[in-house]
Amino acid sequence: MTQRDLFPLIPEEIRARASRAMADPAITPCAFQVLTRLIRFPEAAGRERAISIADLQAWARLNGFHVYSDREIKAAVKQLIEEHDVPIGSVRYEPAGYFVLCSAEDIEIAERPILGEIRSLARRLRCTNPKSEISRTLCGQMGIE
Repeated sequence: MTQRDLFPLIPEEIRARASRAMADPAITPCAFQVLTRLIRFPEAAGRERAISIADLQAWARLNGFHVYSDREIKAAVKQLIEEHDVPIGSVRYEPAGYFVLCSAEDIEIAERPILGEIRSLARRLRCTNPKSEISRTLCGQMGIE
């Protein structure tokens, strides 16, 4: 069975990243399980197929896997993105959940909440210490009033 058979809706580059992550001995069991669910099942590709934490937990329960807590799953997704370079996005509106970034539109949708959070954090930083160099730099670069 080829990678294309295993990951039919996932672009080649992303399949390769996911395969490297799954082969990495440093990957946590929770991250491996989350990645398995996100990558190895064709319905997990793209924004319209976002999978909620509750759905990840239900899938694990149904298939006899360990059911990880919300916090463990969030940490696993963070590990997959930041340490293993797996492009996973998330959205908070329905259908809410995690999804594999497969298109430019997916990337744009996944970026929106992150950029909003960055702007909010920059404003908080500016309010906390408006004279600091980092505050002025961040707010100036982002055009935050």
